[in-house]
Amino acid sequence: MAAYEQAAAAAVPTVALWDLFALEHSYRTVETWLPNYHDLGRTDLTTADLRDRHTRWTQECLARYRADEAPRPAHTT
Repeated sequence: MAAYEQAAAAAVPTVALWDLFALEHSYRTVETWLPNYHDLGRTDLTTADLRDRHTRWTQECLARYRADEAPRPAHTT
């Protein structure tokens, strides 16, 4: 993340939203990454594994984003 922020000369204000952006842009193509993983020695992974991991990461990121964006109770005195 630091490299992206440095290149953009701006901070990423909401990491959960950044992750959701990355997920949305990889949703249709995640299975095409399999040869890259195999080239890296991860021949144990299948396209089903990649889809499952992507789906779980999506669910985790949505939950984190929703928790971060939930309305906060007003402070009373």
